[in-house]
Amino acid sequence: MQFSLACNWDKQFVAELRQYQVKDVFGKLPLDIIGGGRPAFLLPQIDRPAVEDYIREVHAHDLEFTYLLNAPCAGGREFTSEGHRELLAFMGWLSEIGVDRITVGTPFLLQFIKRHFPHIQVAASVYCHVDSIRKARILEDMGVDLITLSQSLTRNSPVLKALRKAVKCELQIYVNNTCLHECPFQYYHANTVGHSTEIHGSQRGFFIDYCYSLCTLKRLSDPVEFIRGDWVRPEDLHYYEQIGYTLFKLADRKKSSAWLRRVVSAYSRREYCGNLVDLVPFGFADEPGSEQVAGELLNRPDLVKRDYLKSCAGKRFPLYIDNKALDGFLEEIMGQHCELVGCRSCTICQRWAERSVRTTEESNQEALAAFDSKVDNLIDGTLWPS
Repeated sequence: MQFSLACNWDKQFVAELRQYQVKDVFGKLPLDIIGGGRPAFLLPQIDRPAVEDYIREVHAHDLEFTYLLNAPCAGGREFTSEGHRELLAFMGWLSEIGVDRITVGTPFLLQFIKRHFPHIQVAASVYCHVDSIRKARILEDMGVDLITLSQSLTRNSPVLKALRKAVKCELQIYVNNTCLHECPFQYYHANTVGHSTEIHGSQRGFFIDYCYSLCTLKRLSDPVEFIRGDWVRPEDLHYYEQIGYTLFKLADRKKSSAWLRRVVSAYSRREYCGNLVDLVPFGFADEPGSEQVAGELLNRPDLVKRDYLKSCAGKRFPLYIDNKALDGFLEEIMGQHCELVGCRSCTICQRWAERSVRTTEESNQEALAAFDSKVDNLIDGTLWPS
């Protein structure tokens, strides 16, 4: 068992990682030519020299570094002469500083790196949504070295078993993912975040997360959605090892070292007594190690009213999911073919939510009203400058 751990650029933390079975750390500049999967204003504001120093520290401790170029769209800039030259130069820098692997969200980048920088491994991002043998084989035939599988497969043991037998490349499972199960917003969400983190984009790091607000409203309206998600508890990793999976991805890049230490320690031990929210970063709960917001990236009066940003700051509310109360949940849900049954005719997650999820009606309704207002303001245009 090995872990791919989110990078927060804390060099002091790197020395601890080998004891937790960490194989590599993954990260990226908050803004670059391709963009990525986390809003720039939530990430540490580091520059190229800091990246170079960090990678040297990573290699000094016999770890690998994975750089993310995982946005699912670059706006077509890669198909221009200027964009092509820029990409060659940027990839040249990544090669020079010793990046071991690049995670990509597009087939073009996969082929581009394999052609010009064949010594660098290429991984297919979770944003490639690989959820079938055919998709995995197409990418493998194109030369991909590793695939992070679609979140929707996490509890689908028949497909996971078949995939592991069908391809030779490495397969990785994202175990503390917070997305809604089979979320219909995933493609749109990844695109909006990716474009907001491009250095050539009009937003230049500014971002209002409409999709996050939508999924938050869904969870607050029906707390069973916390249980329906695609996360995996530390205690349940052995089910995946039994069918041939040994690589597990752990987020989140916007968290503190203390938060990441707790997460990787729990999964390495395969046990956690306490609140599952301590390991699975539902962004609106009162969780320790929350992100530090880079306010200068949100200072865009040309894009949004200043007063609006103050009023719609992330609304937090107390949430407790008793991790130990979920012992036995995975055995019951694995292989249920949720995509064929549908939640309305199944009560499994509802029963487990009733015994494990705790919140208060008052705080829940307060947060629900705040996020409902936020989405409504985005739709009716209240937030836009006149």
